[in-house]
Amino acid sequence: MKYIKEIMILAICLMVLGFSASVLFGIWCMYQEGVSEYRGLQEFAEEESEADADDSGVVKKKTAVDFDSLKEINGDIVAWIKCKELGINYPVVQGTDNSYYLTHTFSGEEHISGCIFMDCVNKPDFTDDNTILYGHNMKDGSMFGSFSQFMEETATVFLYTPEGEFIYQIIDDQMVDVSEGKYFRTVYSTEDFASLSETIAAHTGNALVRGEHLLTLSTCNGNANRRHLILCKEVTETNEKQMEEGTAGEVIQIEAGQEETTATAQKGAAKETQEAETK
Repeated sequence: MKYIKEIMILAICLMVLGFSASVLFGIWCMYQEGVSEYRGLQEFAEEESEADADDSGVVKKKTAVDFDSLKEINGDIVAWIKCKELGINYPVVQGTDNSYYLTHTFSGEEHISGCIFMDCVNKPDFTDDNTILYGHNMKDGSMFGSFSQFMEETATVFLYTPEGEFIYQIIDDQMVDVSEGKYFRTVYSTEDFASLSETIAAHTGNALVRGEHLLTLSTCNGNANRRHLILCKEVTETNEKQMEEGTAGEVIQIEAGQEETTATAQKGAAKETQEAETK
């Protein structure tokens, strides 16, 4: 009788172990489906060497994106985002709301990885004061899942569009409450921009310059009320020259003790922050 009980316990343990292994394998396969799709799409955004080397003798490379082919797969595409330091190399879409691409890939398949997408209220040409891109915090590090491992002091984000290339420099990396609406605006009043500039300056020591175009990368972090944001500012010939000459530009200054302006986050951003969950 004793041996029968031991055999039954062993059998139950083996069944539980087998079930757990099958579940983990299923999850792994599901993740691989998403990774495989986006890896396949990368053939439409390949690096090409320029014919002439620069003054240092280094052959420059640029990314050429085949938007015509990508539009045949998904007409919602607006850009391609690439950042070596974050391991990001994905198409960017913009839907009519901030929920569809939480659960659908670039090809339209329903999948937990979703797609990198622009806030539905943003202008697709990246001319807003702040362009917001959302992506899932995938446990395998794909999509925006690398944010928690980001340890660089600075990094460059490239955005390629049918009209041209935009270059951004990462300036801040922090966790914020979804109620902090200043991070989720696409257009800023002078007061709102001043409030954002003060907050970033307190965190990084560097204030913003009024008129700079910002890029905010947003992902979830396991807490429905918090978001992990990476903030970037556009690199232009003007601010490159200012940095070289040591000029500060038109920096927004905030008087000590000034009350921070508060407001509700945009409807689109709020919808994303309520529905997105850590994957």
